Amino acid sequence: MQRRASALSPTRTRQAGNKSVAPYFRPETIQSAITHLQGSSPRGRLLPYLVGQRTIALAGTHSIGVAEGVPQYLQAVQELSYWPSNAGSKVDTPYFNPFQPNGSSYMSRKFPSNGPGNTLHNWETKAGSPFTVDGTVSPKAIARRDAGDVRADEVRKFLVAGSGGEQRPRLIDVATWFYRRLDLEELAAGPLTREAVEGRFLQDFDLDQSVARNLFTFADEDPDHVAGSQLELALERALPEDYLPEAPAGVASDAHRSGAVDIAGHIDAYIRSRGYTFEPWQIAAFVTAARTKPFVILAGISGTGKTRLPRLVAEATGAVAHVIPVRPDWTDSSELLGYEQLSGAFVPGHLLRVADQAMAEPDRQFFFILDEMNVARVEYYFAEVLSLMENRHVSGGSIRTDALVPNAPSADGDGTNWGGVYLPSNVTIVGTVNMDETTHGFSRKVLDRAFVLELTEVDLEDLGDVSTGPVEAVVRGHADWRPDALRLVDHPAKADPIVAEVVDALVAANATLEGSQLHVGYRVRDEVALFCLRARDCAETFVDLDGAVVSPLDLCLSMKILPRIQGGGAPIRNVLEGLSKWLEAGESDAAFPRSERRVRLMRERLDGTGFTTFWV
Repeated sequence: MQRRASALSPTRTRQAGNKSVAPYFRPETIQSAITHLQGSSPRGRLLPYLVGQRTIALAGTHSIGVAEGVPQYLQAVQELSYWPSNAGSKVDTPYFNPFQPNGSSYMSRKFPSNGPGNTLHNWETKAGSPFTVDGTVSPKAIARRDAGDVRADEVRKFLVAGSGGEQRPRLIDVATWFYRRLDLEELAAGPLTREAVEGRFLQDFDLDQSVARNLFTFADEDPDHVAGSQLELALERALPEDYLPEAPAGVASDAHRSGAVDIAGHIDAYIRSRGYTFEPWQIAAFVTAARTKPFVILAGISGTGKTRLPRLVAEATGAVAHVIPVRPDWTDSSELLGYEQLSGAFVPGHLLRVADQAMAEPDRQFFFILDEMNVARVEYYFAEVLSLMENRHVSGGSIRTDALVPNAPSADGDGTNWGGVYLPSNVTIVGTVNMDETTHGFSRKVLDRAFVLELTEVDLEDLGDVSTGPVEAVVRGHADWRPDALRLVDHPAKADPIVAEVVDALVAANATLEGSQLHVGYRVRDEVALFCLRARDCAETFVDLDGAVVSPLDLCLSMKILPRIQGGGAPIRNVLEGLSKWLEAGESDAAFPRSERRVRLMRERLDGTGFTTFWV
């Protein structure tokens, strides 16, 4: 492959006779390109794909490692991304992704193709992936799939498809971003036109035309483009501060969390390699919820894997899973926390024992699974635990509750001080529920204090796939599960634009809910914002099996707002009609499609039976 000028080549100002020749893209041009890219609909995979493609093109080999020790990889990342000036050349720092929507383009985490284990989030296990892992070189070595192995339209679906329709990025915008620091003297043999820049970009990335036309919009597809027109350039190279959006407060200083970027992707690959089928977003949502608050409810029809999911997550990450079946006769907390026998001996409950074990192993994650949680009334046996969880605090650098049973004596012959056992932050309580006529409903108190994740979407034609071989478990210490903050005010990125987006959505929802006293308060605001901030760690896994993006905020509206609505009559009808108008207005329909569909279903139930609920 012919070598071309690097996008990192030294800058210089040229003279042609007495006339200065402009060799750089203007800052306004680069800024416009970023704006267009942020408004297109690529998935989070497009940037690492281009990095991988460029790495291979620079090396001129069939396969190459994508890790910090590989100079071609490091050059490709620097060409296609950006770090604050104080970050140096390390990949393990916050970076800027021009393909992310405005407000979420600064990524406070490790670059996605440089994680532990197999590279690129185990792309080789996913349909339509343009790369495979070349294990003969290293676990981090990628190779391009041959054209016969993957079609161009499959690559498009894998990299570009979006949940709100599809708007391919313009190739000239991608090229402008890539060449933003380049002296363009040798970019084209003739006049510097859009067509010439696009052609050079394809050469520098060794991109096949059929693949590129599925990923990008070319000049000849743009009705507003004038063929052959030359681009406007500048004499001086633009500085990043001249064209980059302002970074949200806290992004540059947000410390990288070990393994945060690919924990959900690895779990997804692990589960699929075992022959189980879950939507990737379901795994991402469960992981994000567990890393935000220690209480998650998995709801849905029987047989969808509600109990299996947390157990598989534990297997994949080296955590401990305890499954406790709930019985209909649980009317108080004795089974969970313990009770005193007539003899005076104390019998510790299931949760108290697990909490004691977790305190002894503070770097290990524990999942305490209450199976069929609502066969008994949750408020009867779980109220004390709920209250304790709401009073979590930081003590000695760790998050904990007060003592679970402060007046409990030591057990006979055991010597354990059960009165000193508290619920540490390495315990996540997971409840599984079926919502039918044989079970009890949930009060607003319970729903407010949990993330309720529905597992109702099934694909019976997906029989599982173990052909790729087993994906090994990766032990994740508690540092990978620990919440970033207990309250939004304590989070370093509380001024991030995504928080403003959350607040705007909840304010709009409250405007409709308030009339029926169904509106949400500060707790819900904080938990939704913290969830959405943490969801960025596994943004690539928030997709369905077809590759369409699933919005974390959309999921939060379904998890935190809609389950509160049930009943009949004019007040409930007014609430649903108000939410429908909001969700269908402007851009909200594209942003929150799952919530819009559920509200529509709830309205249909109300019209048909006079009563409605979020649940089936």
